[in-house]
Amino acid sequence: MTGVNKENELVVAKESYELSRLNAVRHGILSRYTILPWETQEEYENLHVSLVAEYAPGGPTEEHLVEEIAGIIWRKRRLRLAETAAFRKKYRSKIDHDRSGTMASGIVGAWTGSTNNFHWITDVFNLNPEEVAQELQEATEAFQSAEKAQEIIDPESPDTYNPALKMLVDGIREWWEEELEGEGYSPSPESILEFLEVEVIPFFSLRRAVLSNHGSIIAQVQGEALDTEKLENLARYEIFLDRKLERILSILLKLQALRKEQEQDAE
Repeated sequence: MTGVNKENELVVAKESYELSRLNAVRHGILSRYTILPWETQEEYENLHVSLVAEYAPGGPTEEHLVEEIAGIIWRKRRLRLAETAAFRKKYRSKIDHDRSGTMASGIVGAWTGSTNNFHWITDVFNLNPEEVAQELQEATEAFQSAEKAQEIIDPESPDTYNPALKMLVDGIREWWEEELEGEGYSPSPESILEFLEVEVIPFFSLRRAVLSNHGSIIAQVQGEALDTEKLENLARYEIFLDRKLERILSILLKLQALRKEQEQDAE
């Protein structure tokens, strides 16, 4: 009778251990300190469960080491997100606050004019190749229409006003009508000639240069957006995590090898 009770006690103890072990796998002791409030508990648990399946820890010590490995991998993942976030922030800043200098640097040898007086459209940086081609075609047509209108305008001949106006594409004519509502221009050959020479032609000349060199400008922005000091700090931390991972993994594998030897000796 005593032997049966003893056997039952062992079965109960084993079942209890398996339940606590499963709980440790799903809700590791260290997870509460590893997972930040905005991170996903489920993703961490999936990582932890996968590592448990891979290393099959036998006992609390090995389970702890596996959880340490999960924490290191989780932090390395966080480093990747930090690196991406830092790059995006600097990239956005370069586009929003240093557009003129960045564009001038990116248009290698293709633009010699000033970019200081233009409020550039940041959406241009997000165009895909097909959209760039379409925008470039439209900018070229607008630029050419402005040049043709400029050629036929005679400031001393009022009759050249309407023919020049008809030469312009719809977008420039709408722009001109908006300017006439202000006080800077008047519906005269001399005034529209000034509008074309001072505003329209320089604007579309720059726009064509930017669109023609879109790839080079994007590469310039990406290069300027690299914060080498911040990346160096992140890299140092990653090296620390890699070394820690190597040490813990080495300890885990040695413990498992020792345990297997003991199990074989016991047999």
